[in-house]
Amino acid sequence: MAYIVGLAGKGGTGKTTVAALLVSLLLEDKRGPVLAVDADPNYNLGLTLGVEVKRTIADVREQVMQEKLSIPQDMSKERIVEYEIQKVLEERKGFALLTMGRPEGPGCYCYINHILRKYLDILTADYKFAIIDNEAGMEHLSRRTTNNVDHLIITALPETASVIAAERISGIARSLPITVRRISVILNRVQQTVPDHILKRLEKSSLPVLAQVPYDDKLEKLLSEEKSLLEIAAQTEVFEILRRVKDKVFALSEETTPP
Repeated sequence: MAYIVGLAGKGGTGKTTVAALLVSLLLEDKRGPVLAVDADPNYNLGLTLGVEVKRTIADVREQVMQEKLSIPQDMSKERIVEYEIQKVLEERKGFALLTMGRPEGPGCYCYINHILRKYLDILTADYKFAIIDNEAGMEHLSRRTTNNVDHLIITALPETASVIAAERISGIARSLPITVRRISVILNRVQQTVPDHILKRLEKSSLPVLAQVPYDDKLEKLLSEEKSLLEIAAQTEVFEILRRVKDKVFALSEETTPP
């Protein structure tokens, strides 16, 4: 079973960038294969990884709901759905990307969600690591469409409103019907130093700070040019900081992932 790292945070805190850089770290260390899952309805992980997303899980789900999939007589609906989901998987050297897509529409999705849970359980078993980029509400985790999470990393800005959002996300994570083994925070876009009251508030909330990442003009410029982070990661200060804390990010992997 894969060692699962989940990323969560409000929009604009850099969680998708961190997710892509973690994939890059694992590829650099040749610790793959890696499954990257974009579980944010406003999906951008493919863009940061240099992967064009042609189809999402949501597209398959809607086709099933609208009965637009052609199902041969000798094949069950569940089997054809799994086949279609496999086609959504974008495979590259060392990693694969699975994009969940937009939220559910009206109607009952119990059946398709059951298939998704089952398929994702099977899929993650084929990878050593899974990096999941979640939305702030962690909808896919709360619906149990993924396995337990070994390390949840919440990205936040060094300001009170962002830390309050991180506390709420942590509260959601702790209330989910899954096991989240570790929760920590990355403070992103730090200007000079982090105010003491921010650090004290995080400590009081039992949210250890994994890293303090300064604002990186070079990274922002490269991202604005739609550069793949897999190509430019080593040029960024953020990547070097994450490289220094990677043992903490994947600290439990030796216990859960076979060599």
